[in-house]
Amino acid sequence: MADLEALKLALPIETVIGEYVQLRKAGATFKGLCPFHTEKSPSFTVSPQRGSFRCFGCGKSGDVVTFLMEIEKLDFKEAVRRLGRKAGIEVEVDRPQPVDPESDEVATVNEAAGLFFQGALASPAGAAARAYLQRRGITQATIDRFGLGWAPAGWDRLLRYLGQRGHSAESLGRAGLVTRNTESGGVYDRFRDRLIFPIRDAKGRLIGFGGRELDGAQPKYLNSPETKLFHKGNVLYLLDAALDTARKAGTIVVVEGYMDALTAHQAGFGNVVASLGTALTERQLSLLYRTARKVVMALDADAAGQKAVQQTIHLAYQVFERQQTPQLSGRVASERTPGRYQAHVDMTLHVAALPSGVDPDEVILAEPQRWRALVEKALPIVEFFFDLVANGSASAAERRQRANQELLPVIAEIADPLERGHYVDRLATVLEVPESVIVSAVEQLRRHPLAPTSTPYGARLGNGRWKAGDAARGEGAWVRRQGTGIARESAAGPNGGGSSEAYSPDDGQEGAASSADPVADDMEITSPPAPGRRRGEIFEATGERSRQRYLLSMLLRYPRMIGRYAEALEPLRPDDERMGAAWDHLLAHPEARTPEDLTAALNSNELVTPAYLEALLRDTSAYQTLEEARLRVALDDAIALLRAERLRLAISRCQRELRDAEDGQRQAILERLVALTREKVAMDYNRTRPAEAGARAE
Repeated sequence: MADLEALKLALPIETVIGEYVQLRKAGATFKGLCPFHTEKSPSFTVSPQRGSFRCFGCGKSGDVVTFLMEIEKLDFKEAVRRLGRKAGIEVEVDRPQPVDPESDEVATVNEAAGLFFQGALASPAGAAARAYLQRRGITQATIDRFGLGWAPAGWDRLLRYLGQRGHSAESLGRAGLVTRNTESGGVYDRFRDRLIFPIRDAKGRLIGFGGRELDGAQPKYLNSPETKLFHKGNVLYLLDAALDTARKAGTIVVVEGYMDALTAHQAGFGNVVASLGTALTERQLSLLYRTARKVVMALDADAAGQKAVQQTIHLAYQVFERQQTPQLSGRVASERTPGRYQAHVDMTLHVAALPSGVDPDEVILAEPQRWRALVEKALPIVEFFFDLVANGSASAAERRQRANQELLPVIAEIADPLERGHYVDRLATVLEVPESVIVSAVEQLRRHPLAPTSTPYGARLGNGRWKAGDAARGEGAWVRRQGTGIARESAAGPNGGGSSEAYSPDDGQEGAASSADPVADDMEITSPPAPGRRRGEIFEATGERSRQRYLLSMLLRYPRMIGRYAEALEPLRPDDERMGAAWDHLLAHPEARTPEDLTAALNSNELVTPAYLEALLRDTSAYQTLEEARLRVALDDAIALLRAERLRLAISRCQRELRDAEDGQRQAILERLVALTREKVAMDYNRTRPAEAGARAE
């Protein structure tokens, strides 16, 4: 057995830390961003000569063992054992560790039971179980590697086998291997005539078993009960085998069943784990977060799999460690308060869209390269739900209900206001409803978050409804019962006199709230933004696309302004295909004088429809009619804000490029960044010059 110093020589500290931190050579040391606290400039150094690390920001320091203990939350013995396994050597650990006799007993009994199950599978009596594994494509090498077994039929085969080897019925009971009949007091095996999957924790300890029926017995899958070591919600199947591969890849894939995970590892996809069920728990999410920063959920493409994805999202944003990242100054990256800190989750959740009716193991066995592509092209969770809402063949009402139940809560969880605004605009476009309605619904969810994962999204959202405000509250007001819904408005002319109707996702009926409504006092009133607000407030949470949509709405409402602003609008054309087509259509018709003129001028272009233009127009239908001077100020403001947003995004891209650039590229990127920043500052100065105040006074 080697000592600890031999282990440190075999594993250079920069190699181990490099799996967690992107290190760059800096003379005789390496530097990177500290993994223990959030920082923008690298203060974390690694010294290969000393075999140590130190962060000058948070003060953490130590050797390779200390680093692994800190980053993985391990004790000393486990950290050394894991490093030894990585180096391929056995290390003698002298540091005494506390011993839990009951845990040791459970682990010992489980190991003995595992050997019994493996022997039973290899015996002539296990032929049916072996045949089942062969039909599912599991090889003998996989059976041996992961210790698969078979629990023979009969009431006390395991009980008698372990009893002959000195294990009492009480110890088997504490390990969850036997069950006691409450009436007769008799004890019998828990697993009978089942294919056995040993379950190990991240440390490699055998903590429990899963059993699949082979004779039609119920339940189909039976797990060990809660014991000193086994808690179903605290473990991921094959996590111990997936740790190293997942960390190196930066991605961990979650499937639902034992067979899916086994087949993946057999095919060489070593970063796959199974959730022992469908929806992930808080502890399982924490384990995933410690293993990799990208999680791909590849659950079965059925209702249960989609429900599991839904139930995971809200919990994920509660569990994952939230980092506090300082935003840049208001003149460069934010139209709001300079110096603000923005919370974000340092982890991404993706969903692999499996073919309908096909399990992961079937895809892996038939087409391994297709599985690889599905994982690589897994959609971020928001995009996954957008596909469900936008690409289905359901009616408009059904799509609104699905968006209400599945997509709105996901959008509301996004902390970054620009990213959230991007999806708000997309959803308004897909559903062809005013953007202000989506904004109100999302902000309501952010103020009153959904209950934790024990409550599926649909259970709460299905009871919410939006209704039109009564005369006392004023036109354009929206009232909301407890819960959330997506509202829709009737068409309104350019003078903003349209009425409002309600869409109720639970019954699909329409109705109007009156002042006599007995629940009116419990409702919350929201209103669309008005032109009188301070500059930029309309767009605070919605970003570039919202500003483009606002400009389209204003030009639809006042077509006579198209010719005056065509030159300024030309370079600001949206990248979005549909919005860009609408932008081109408006600029191509400066002769229009009413919204009806623009609708009548439509050709057969399927991207721009009368309904789409009507939805855009409704974004400003609640505004009062603007006089010429105020209209010009509003449009000037909107165009300036859109230009500023374009610059802000360009500056952000430059900053990301600068952070990742090699030394030879940094100067050119830095010069471009300085030029963009100067342009942004000059634009902000021009927008706030005294002459503008005089124009506003008119």
